[in-house]
Amino acid sequence: QKFTLNLYFDYQQMWLFYQGPTDLWYGVGFGNDVMNGTYAIIVDGVNGTVTERKLGNHEPGILLASTTTIKEDTVSGNTRHMQINRALKI
Repeated sequence: QKFTLNLYFDYQQMWLFYQGPTDLWYGVGFGNDVMNGTYAIIVDGVNGTVTERKLGNHEPGILLASTTTIKEDTVSGNTRHMQINRALKI
């Protein structure tokens, strides 16, 4: 799996590029060095659903309201490619 983050300060946007398997979930957390209390964006590789969570201590934590926009969602073979945009500040 691959993850790239581009920050566009002029537009106050961040663009997340995910590339991962179509049979697994994957995600990335921000602003912490431990799981508990971390803001995370999670992608379900099977159906492309994107969720945002405040993670718990070794648990899924709290589902948050969506602040993301899916700009691209394609599948090539067994790999899902996504571009997800979000404001830098909410």
